Amino acid sequence: MAETFREALGFSESGGRYGVVNDEGYSGKYQWGPSRLADYNKAKGTSYSMEQFLAMPTVQEDAQAWHEGDIMDYVINEGLDYYIDKDVGGVKMTPEALKAMAHLGGKTGMKRFLTSGGEYNPQDSNGTSLLDYASKFSGSPSGPSGASTGMPPMSGQQELTYGSAVEGRDPLEDLSTAYEMLQSSEADFCPAGTLYDPLTGSCVPTTTPQSSPRARRRPERGAALENFGLSSLI
Repeated sequence: MAETFREALGFSESGGRYGVVNDEGYSGKYQWGPSRLADYNKAKGTSYSMEQFLAMPTVQEDAQAWHEGDIMDYVINEGLDYYIDKDVGGVKMTPEALKAMAHLGGKTGMKRFLTSGGEYNPQDSNGTSLLDYASKFSGSPSGPSGASTGMPPMSGQQELTYGSAVEGRDPLEDLSTAYEMLQSSEADFCPAGTLYDPLTGSCVPTTTPQSSPRARRRPERGAALENFGLSSLI
């Protein structure tokens, strides 16, 4: 049984084999297409051909880690983390469910599924739908401490809201919540120039330095409170 989302996805896509090419040209352990490889090359400043990609397992793993991070960045930037821990189409939406749907149907396909309440649910050539993949991977563990999700842990009582739901909300309530989360968090982050790989449970070098805030270590509490405008409480 696969221990992480990535292992489960790799087994589902290719039986865990790096050199597989299917009838439609999707290739490698995670069955990538040329367009997604082009996205990776552009993001990393590389120029791998599909033939090179197939022959380099380490590149496939680095590419998949980037791919999952890119999906979760999109989720956050588009406000789709509102749907995490909610039921859509009869399936609980977890970060793994979102990543699985985006892997199958693209980031915009995953977004359309969520915003349509599950009514937008196309199938691939094998008859597998977005909802099928969401259901299949919804409960897959992300890895050590859930670190590959790209999302902070959420308790059953916490709920993120966007749009009209936040109108009239007291900003001090959000500030207090952020402060409490900071106080309770002991998590460290991978240093700049590396990313967390749940497959190995370690920080691994990237081709180019990362600019994401997640590439910095957790700030000292005093400095973080000053960023929230709470220096008087220190």
